[in-house]
Amino acid sequence: ETGQYRYEVSLVITAYNKLEYTKRCVESLLANIPAGLNYELILVNHGSNDGTKEYFETIHPDKQLDIAVNGGGGKAAARITEDLDQQRHHCHAPCD
Repeated sequence: ETGQYRYEVSLVITAYNKLEYTKRCVESLLANIPAGLNYELILVNHGSNDGTKEYFETIHPDKQLDIAVNGGGGKAAARITEDLDQQRHHCHAPCD
């Protein structure tokens, strides 16, 4: 049904201290999103100290979580992804 989902796809990218690899991953995903696709971008930083957090901030994602700041582990990730069941498809790209 049209309108059943908030987004057609949720793109979830997690990262920890692999900034150059993470940049390539994010840029590739964003460059290959079909025009008109309704998507959300969720970026999860696992406490990187290599500039990943600052890079994520320049992208202005729909949701961003810095686990080192927001509290660690599964509970923190669950907070940001709790509504993924409202999306038709999910894509998780772990860069950590």
